[in-house]
Order: sequence, then C-alpha cells, then structure tokens
Amino acid sequence: MEKVFRQHTNKIIKILNSIENERQLECAKTIISNFVEYWKFKKIDVKEIRNNLATFNMIYKFKRNSFYE
Repeated sequence: MEKVFRQHTNKIIKILNSIENERQLECAKTIISNFVEYWKFKKIDVKEIRNNLATFNMIYKFKRNSFYE
C-alpha cells in the first residue's frame, strides 16, 4: 500500500506542476481533496498525509499566485 501511496503522491505533483490555467487549478484542488479523503479511508498514517498535503499546498499556492500577478 505504501508503494501505491507514493505513486499517487508523485502523480499529483506532476499534475500540479503541469497546471496552465485557472480551470486546471480548480480541478487540482478537487484532486487534492479526493487524495486526502481516499487515504484517510485507507487508514494511511495521518502524518504522511499531512506531509504530502503541505507539499501539494505549496505548489498549488505558487501556481495560483502566478495566475494573479
């Protein structure tokens, strides 16, 4: 299960890094939310989820700010 968790994490990072417009940004927000809910349901360590969520949020905020500069 840890391997799948890492794969999902890497896919979300790739998605976030490829965002090119505001619509994709909103979709990414939904993807992040679904990721958190799914792994909470699978009972993965909350600390791991939080660590990844911090990374996702950092990339998300960077992308969001780049659209509103």
